[in-house]
Amino acid sequence: PTLAVIGGQPATTSTEVARYFGRRHRDVLRAIGNLIADLPADDCVRNFAHTVETRPSPLSGAPIESPAYVLTRDGFT
Repeated sequence: PTLAVIGGQPATTSTEVARYFGRRHRDVLRAIGNLIADLPADDCVRNFAHTVETRPSPLSGAPIESPAYVLTRDGFT
């Protein structure tokens, strides 16, 4: 997946992870949610940042906002 440096750390987004591995984004979001539920709060704050991405609607093409996560290298692995 595409990486960017955010806060001095390499990071990617859940949408990039889904695209790279050929998965549906909602399945990646579910997997991240399951991980977050099992991890200590400190690990979640450091490795998974909730965000919103704007994307075209599949029906009309109009821009809509979708939930996503920014993952650090540790969150990705």
